[in-house]
Amino acid sequence: MGMTREIYFGIAEILVGYSLVFPAIVRMIPPFRRKFELLSDRDQNLFLRKCVSIVHCWFICALIIYLQFNAALCQEGWSKFSQIWIGFLWTDLFIGLLTKTAGFDDICHHILYGFVHLMIFKLDAGCFAFGILQYRYYADFFNQNMQLRLILGN
Repeated sequence: MGMTREIYFGIAEILVGYSLVFPAIVRMIPPFRRKFELLSDRDQNLFLRKCVSIVHCWFICALIIYLQFNAALCQEGWSKFSQIWIGFLWTDLFIGLLTKTAGFDDICHHILYGFVHLMIFKLDAGCFAFGILQYRYYADFFNQNMQLRLILGN
Protein backbone atom coordinates (compact mmCIF):
# COMPACT_ATOMS: atom_id res chain seq x y z
CA MET A 1 0.00 0.00 0.00
CA GLY A 2 1.44 3.30 -1.02
CA MET A 3 0.35 6.72 0.00
CA THR A 4 -2.90 7.43 -1.81
CA ARG A 5 -4.45 10.75 -2.76
CA GLU A 6 -6.99 10.28 0.03
CA ILE A 7 -4.30 9.68 2.68
CA TYR A 8 -2.53 12.84 1.53
CA PHE A 9 -5.87 14.66 1.79
CA GLY A 10 -6.27 13.51 5.41
CA ILE A 11 -2.73 14.68 6.19
CA ALA A 12 -3.24 18.03 4.46
CA GLU A 13 -6.62 18.52 6.12
CA ILE A 14 -5.14 18.64 9.59
CA LEU A 15 -1.92 20.46 8.68
CA VAL A 16 -3.72 23.24 6.80
CA GLY A 17 -6.55 23.51 9.32
CA TYR A 18 -4.21 23.51 12.32
CA SER A 19 -1.57 25.87 10.98
CA LEU A 20 -3.51 28.19 8.63
CA VAL A 21 -7.31 28.09 8.62
CA PHE A 22 -8.23 28.12 12.30
CA PRO A 23 -5.44 30.49 13.40
CA ALA A 24 -6.68 32.91 10.70
CA ILE A 25 -10.29 32.56 11.88
CA VAL A 26 -9.26 33.20 15.49
CA ARG A 27 -7.33 36.33 14.46
CA MET A 28 -10.31 37.68 12.47
CA ILE A 29 -12.74 37.57 15.42
CA PRO A 30 -11.52 39.97 18.15
CA PRO A 31 -13.33 38.34 21.12
CA PHE A 32 -11.96 34.92 20.12
CA ARG A 33 -8.50 36.36 19.56
CA ARG A 34 -8.42 37.96 23.02
CA LYS A 35 -9.52 34.75 24.75
CA PHE A 36 -7.19 32.65 22.60
CA GLU A 37 -4.19 34.83 23.49
CA LEU A 38 -4.89 34.32 27.19
CA LEU A 39 -4.50 30.56 26.82
CA SER A 40 -1.20 28.81 27.45
CA ASP A 41 0.69 27.55 24.38
CA ARG A 42 -0.45 24.01 25.15
CA ASP A 43 -4.10 25.04 25.40
CA GLN A 44 -3.85 27.09 22.19
CA ASN A 45 -2.53 24.02 20.40
CA LEU A 46 -5.24 21.84 21.92
CA PHE A 47 -7.91 24.36 20.87
CA LEU A 48 -6.66 24.34 17.27
CA ARG A 49 -6.53 20.53 17.19
CA LYS A 50 -10.09 20.33 18.55
CA CYS A 51 -11.38 22.83 15.96
CA VAL A 52 -9.91 20.78 13.12
CA SER A 53 -11.24 17.56 14.63
CA ILE A 54 -14.76 18.94 15.02
CA VAL A 55 -15.00 20.21 11.44
CA HIS A 56 -13.41 17.00 10.10
CA CYS A 57 -15.95 14.86 11.97
CA TRP A 58 -18.90 16.98 10.80
CA PHE A 59 -17.73 16.57 7.21
CA ILE A 60 -17.19 12.82 7.50
CA CYS A 61 -20.48 12.31 9.36
CA ALA A 62 -22.38 14.15 6.62
CA LEU A 63 -20.75 11.92 4.01
CA ILE A 64 -21.51 8.80 6.06
CA ILE A 65 -25.18 9.79 6.19
CA TYR A 66 -25.05 10.26 2.40
CA LEU A 67 -23.71 6.71 2.03
CA GLN A 68 -26.52 5.44 4.24
CA PHE A 69 -28.96 6.37 1.48
CA ASN A 70 -26.74 5.50 -1.51
CA ALA A 71 -25.83 1.86 -1.04
CA ALA A 72 -24.26 1.61 -4.52
CA LEU A 73 -21.47 3.93 -3.34
CA CYS A 74 -20.87 2.11 -0.06
CA GLN A 75 -17.71 0.15 -0.93
CA GLU A 76 -15.90 2.93 -2.76
CA GLY A 77 -17.04 5.56 -0.27
CA TRP A 78 -15.84 3.64 2.76
CA SER A 79 -12.51 2.87 1.12
CA LYS A 80 -11.94 6.57 0.49
CA PHE A 81 -13.14 7.64 3.95
CA SER A 82 -10.90 5.07 5.62
CA GLN A 83 -7.90 6.40 3.73
CA ILE A 84 -8.76 9.98 4.72
CA TRP A 85 -9.10 8.83 8.33
CA ILE A 86 -5.71 7.08 8.15
CA GLY A 87 -3.99 10.29 7.08
CA PHE A 88 -5.95 12.41 9.54
CA LEU A 89 -5.53 10.18 12.60
CA TRP A 90 -1.82 9.52 12.24
CA THR A 91 -1.04 13.18 11.47
CA ASP A 92 -3.18 14.42 14.37
CA LEU A 93 -1.46 11.92 16.66
CA PHE A 94 1.94 13.23 15.53
CA ILE A 95 0.88 16.85 16.14
CA GLY A 96 -0.61 15.90 19.52
CA LEU A 97 2.64 14.24 20.59
CA LEU A 98 4.75 17.08 19.20
CA THR A 99 2.73 19.76 21.03
CA LYS A 100 2.22 17.61 24.15
CA THR A 101 -1.57 17.90 23.83
CA ALA A 102 -2.27 14.19 23.32
CA GLY A 103 -3.47 12.47 26.48
CA PHE A 104 -3.33 8.71 26.99
CA ASP A 105 -6.93 8.19 25.83
CA ASP A 106 -6.30 10.42 22.80
CA ILE A 107 -3.23 8.38 21.84
CA CYS A 108 -5.10 5.09 22.28
CA HIS A 109 -8.06 6.40 20.24
CA HIS A 110 -5.83 7.47 17.35
CA ILE A 111 -3.86 4.23 17.30
CA LEU A 112 -6.97 2.04 17.59
CA TYR A 113 -8.96 3.82 14.89
CA GLY A 114 -5.87 4.31 12.75
CA PHE A 115 -5.50 0.52 12.62
CA VAL A 116 -9.25 -0.06 12.24
CA HIS A 117 -9.36 2.16 9.17
CA LEU A 118 -6.11 0.68 7.85
CA MET A 119 -7.68 -2.78 8.06
CA ILE A 120 -10.92 -1.58 6.45
CA PHE A 121 -8.87 -0.21 3.58
CA LYS A 122 -6.46 -3.16 3.26
CA LEU A 123 -9.20 -5.80 3.50
CA ASP A 124 -11.61 -3.85 1.29
CA ALA A 125 -14.18 -4.29 4.06
CA GLY A 126 -15.94 -0.94 3.65
CA CYS A 127 -19.58 -2.00 3.46
CA PHE A 128 -19.16 -4.61 6.18
CA ALA A 129 -17.59 -1.99 8.43
CA PHE A 130 -20.27 0.51 7.48
CA GLY A 131 -22.95 -1.88 8.71
CA ILE A 132 -21.18 -2.21 12.05
CA LEU A 133 -19.93 1.35 12.56
CA GLN A 134 -22.65 3.52 11.03
CA TYR A 135 -24.29 4.43 14.35
CA ARG A 136 -20.92 5.33 15.82
CA TYR A 137 -20.74 8.15 13.31
CA TYR A 138 -24.17 9.47 14.27
CA ALA A 139 -23.01 9.49 17.90
CA ASP A 140 -19.75 11.14 16.84
CA PHE A 141 -21.69 13.93 15.15
CA PHE A 142 -23.44 14.80 18.43
CA ASN A 143 -20.21 14.37 20.39
CA GLN A 144 -18.51 16.95 18.16
CA ASN A 145 -21.39 19.36 18.71
CA MET A 146 -20.95 18.97 22.47
CA GLN A 147 -17.20 19.56 22.19
CA LEU A 148 -17.83 22.75 20.21
CA ARG A 149 -20.26 23.96 22.88
CA LEU A 150 -17.67 23.29 25.59
CA ILE A 151 -15.02 25.20 23.65
CA LEU A 152 -17.30 28.16 23.01
CA GLY A 153 -18.46 28.17 26.63
CA ASN A 154 -14.97 28.79 27.99
